This record gives sequence, structure tokens and C-alpha cells, in this order.
Amino acid sequence: MNNPSLAALFLVVGAVIIAYSVGRILNRNRSRKVEDLRSLRESMTGEDAGKDDPSASSLSDVSAAARDLSRHLDSRMQALRVLIADADRRIELLSSMTGPPAPSMRSTVSRLAASGMPFEQIARETGLTLAEVGLALHLAESEDSPLDSSGDAP
Repeated sequence: MNNPSLAALFLVVGAVIIAYSVGRILNRNRSRKVEDLRSLRESMTGEDAGKDDPSASSLSDVSAAARDLSRHLDSRMQALRVLIADADRRIELLSSMTGPPAPSMRSTVSRLAASGMPFEQIARETGLTLAEVGLALHLAESEDSPLDSSGDAP
């Protein structure tokens, strides 16, 4: 990829997607916490009012809610780690992308292909991937067959 602005665009789009996903996860967590706290408050004020020792029951409810929230946060942290690892992998892939082979490399690939050398061997000899060898041959062919004035090949 020879265009750095295109690579930057991909990085920005990826960052926006990750930020959006994290925001949604945090918003969901916030809503669940509020609901958990409301239900905890209702259980403490309503159900425990008639019992002999409301503090013991309330303490166990709070402890259970804390454990549930802790498990929930741990699972969300794991999901975020997976998303970040995926984003890092995509950034690395975008950073490693290169553009089409240079004209000199295209002529080398064309010459080797014309001699009957298989694509795999051409790729090994030139250090290109199989896709780049195919692209180089396609580009070399399109350079060899220019279009006439009507836009059609002769």
C-alpha cells in the first residue's frame, strides 16, 4: 500500500470501531450495575424488614452482588483483550501491506514466466507472494496490450 493516507484512514476507522464497541460495552455495564443496585436496595428495604437480623442478610446480598459484578467485569475485560489483540493484528497487517510490484520486478516476473517457470518458483526467486506474482503478470500483460482510441483492446 503506497498511499499512507489510505493506511491512516484504515487505522482511524479501526480505532473508531474499537472505541464504539468499548463505549457500548461500558454503557451496558453501567445500566446493569444500576439495575443490580436498584434490586439490591429493594431487597434490603422490602424483604429484609421483617427478619430478625437484616444486617446479615443485607451483607450476604451485597457480597453476592459484588461477586457477580466482579465476574461480569472479568468477562468484559477478557472480551476487550480479544478485541485489542484483533485490532493489533489488523494494524500489523495494514502496516505490512505493500503496493503492486515495481515495473522492473514486473518485467523480471514476465521474463521468468515466459521461460516456463512455475509461479511458486518465481515467487521464491523474486521474494514475492503468489498473489504479487499474479498481479505482476496481469499488470505486465495490460502494459503490453494498450487500448485503441475506442477503449477496446485491438
